[in-house]
Amino acid sequence: HERDILCDFLLILLREALQRRMDKKVVGELRVIVMSATINANRFSDYFFGAAVVNVPGFTHPVDDWYLEDVLEATQHRILDGSPCAMRPGNNGGGGHTKMAVTGRGGRQTTVTAEWGSGGGEVEAGVSPTWVEGLYDGFSEPTRKSLRRVDESIINYDLIEDL
Repeated sequence: HERDILCDFLLILLREALQRRMDKKVVGELRVIVMSATINANRFSDYFFGAAVVNVPGFTHPVDDWYLEDVLEATQHRILDGSPCAMRPGNNGGGGHTKMAVTGRGGRQTTVTAEWGSGGGEVEAGVSPTWVEGLYDGFSEPTRKSLRRVDESIINYDLIEDL
């Protein structure tokens, strides 16, 4: 359901393959079927050289956006120090830095630089690199503490069960 760069790259390769087959008048067909409830069908049809569009009417189910902070607040799930889903010193792979966009409730987005390992800018032990002081002020203290220590690279099955 989610678009990413690999899907976009695959669509480019498929289009090029279709173009080569049309240019060389290759015998046999290569059919591409793209299904989506939200795609701009005419735009994709144009992209794939006027490909046919089949419209199947259906029902769009409403979707609510829930961010991690919303789920933690609603379930009162807590990520405690020492939890398997909490950040720990040494579990960040040996050092480096990255820029990442942190999106909060309401679509507020903040760009943060996370640095870890030896040298300047070391991440505080046990603190998530996505933690941004002041971004979660509207939430309870236990939720803020959980967000501060969460390791988002680990699937928290207890949180899923609580949800």
